[in-house]
Amino acid sequence: METPALRGDNGRLAGSRAPWRHPSHRSLSPLSGDLSPLMASRVTYTFTSDQAGPQTLGGEEGSALGTLAEHLQEFFRDTGTPAAELACQVSQKAQAWIYGQHLTWGHEEAAASLEEALGLLEEAQGWRGVIATWIDQVRGTQAFAKGRPDVSGPRSALAEEMGLWLEADGTLRGPGELLSPLCDAPRVIPARAVAPHVLRELQPGETVLVIGWSPELVECSRAAYQAGLAPEILVAECRPGLAGRRMTREVANAGLQARLVLDAGMWEAAREADRVWIATESIGAAHTITQLGVAGLMELCLQEEIPMELLATTDACHPSGLGAAAPAGDPDRVWGDRPEGVEVDGQFFESVPTGAFTRWFCEHGARTPASYEWPDHGQRPAPPCGEHEPVGEATAEGAEADRT
Repeated sequence: METPALRGDNGRLAGSRAPWRHPSHRSLSPLSGDLSPLMASRVTYTFTSDQAGPQTLGGEEGSALGTLAEHLQEFFRDTGTPAAELACQVSQKAQAWIYGQHLTWGHEEAAASLEEALGLLEEAQGWRGVIATWIDQVRGTQAFAKGRPDVSGPRSALAEEMGLWLEADGTLRGPGELLSPLCDAPRVIPARAVAPHVLRELQPGETVLVIGWSPELVECSRAAYQAGLAPEILVAECRPGLAGRRMTREVANAGLQARLVLDAGMWEAAREADRVWIATESIGAAHTITQLGVAGLMELCLQEEIPMELLATTDACHPSGLGAAAPAGDPDRVWGDRPEGVEVDGQFFESVPTGAFTRWFCEHGARTPASYEWPDHGQRPAPPCGEHEPVGEATAEGAEADRT
């Protein structure tokens, strides 16, 4: 696909040119058939049009204070905000900072500032598929602008790429379609797009064990209630982040019967369940990152023939291809005032084999991960002069190492 020409500092708002869409793009609204009422419900995980425009800092050009890393530092340790929403927040903050740079901001100066921030963000959040893709898009856009002899600096290109991340109109990417710098393909896939496909498999009155919290799990719970399927939801508590408590509250607010189950009772809860729904923000051809405890549960579900189902949009796919390594845990979140000499295993994510899941529900339907045609991302954009190597990427032999 040919990369479009730059359209100025105002990004997507700069010209009257209608946005190009891939022939396979589909919009969520309106939907045909009986599923339309499901999608009319309130959605809380996408940015609205009044947030999509570029945010220019007050004052003269070059008035932005501090480095980009300083402007983004609040996002480095945020694992509670959904990854897609976090990417939009990072884009908004980064775009404001970029607009604060001088019009003469050069490629070398930009590379140093960007890579400092991208390196820190990648180390902390690069295991999440959407964030890793965002980082790749920024690096790719910087390289694209540098390769254009008619462009004096990366300011316009980077600001426009950030603006594209702030658009959320319900459009879907085509299956296997990859992003490139400044392309018009949607950056963020709405979580509600998964729900219609999940409901086609869900039977009335089923018992579902839910592990983790995600917008997709919330949207599917809401849709199940609206469809009158009335499943009983068992939610596994996930310490130390208490994602289970958060998910139980969402399920109860949706009108469904919910029961919070402690980690120690997860196996017994699985035996009660007709299926298991699992949240993830990082999927690869070989490895998927989930809440700790899923790997052990897989053995039981295989023996008892209980379906284990991933619920995630395809923007959770990690651009490394195989998948990322599980992030390191934070012992202080488990026990901050522990006595001297006490060691705490703070791991609360793990990397599990993607092919072990029964099916994966995404915006394009139900997929079998083992047979899914994973797109070839090719070589990921490299930092300038190899200043920072991508971290946390798994190898085909690294699944066990990820959990230790």
